[in-house]
Amino acid sequence: MLGISRGYYDTLKFLHVVAVIAWVGGGIYAQALGTRALREGDPARLATTATAIGDLGKRLIAPVAIARSSSASGSSR
Repeated sequence: MLGISRGYYDTLKFLHVVAVIAWVGGGIYAQALGTRALREGDPARLATTATAIGDLGKRLIAPVAIARSSSASGSSR
């Protein structure tokens, strides 16, 4: 065991689960946006959507992936 308190462990586990939910949800949302833009067939809309997905990756998916990884390392019980 790591010798950490139960409250600390539960907090890390909660943060890990929330980060995974946001990570998976962000990926699903990005796929839905991309699929919708491809079906419309408008190149300008596709470019705008690609930019929006890139921003989503920088602002949500990457940070929660880091949080997910860092919170998982402390919660291995």
